Amino acid sequence: MYEEIQCTFNVYRSVTFSIIKLKYLSIKERGIRMNQGLLKLLDNSRTAFEEMKKCTQGEVDLMCRVINKAVSDNAEELAKLAIEETGMGNEESKVIKNTTMGSGVWLTMKNKKSVGIIKRDDEKGLVYVAHPKGVIASVSPITNPTITPLGNAMLAIKGRNKCTKTYYPNS
Repeated sequence: MYEEIQCTFNVYRSVTFSIIKLKYLSIKERGIRMNQGLLKLLDNSRTAFEEMKKCTQGEVDLMCRVINKAVSDNAEELAKLAIEETGMGNEESKVIKNTTMGSGVWLTMKNKKSVGIIKRDDEKGLVYVAHPKGVIASVSPITNPTITPLGNAMLAIKGRNKCTKTYYPNS
């Protein structure tokens, strides 16, 4: 499981690098590359969403737990990266936030049903069924480049949605 988590952080760095690299292109070139990248991202996102729709409650809960554990286990490294990339923040505060906020999000959602029938109201004859919505876009702010993506991803995944992120240019 650690190799998968490490891979996630490598992807995070490459996405950040790609965004920074786009700053130095001409406006026309930037637009062409961004449109091509956006079309590929949307296509990949739709494919991923189709796979997410097939997930069971146990699978989405496991994905959320792994995301939380990855951030918590790597809290110090992520805090250093966030400060290095954004030039903002206090390392000690970011470490605390990385270890506590993600766990708070996870503890809030961990025993909640989000797949299939989630509630029955026999008195009214109602059955509540959870359905995924699709691809959810998220922008990570410069002040919080770790916990915001973590929370957004966990919330999207819990509902079997695909979460696509973009980072503010300096984060």
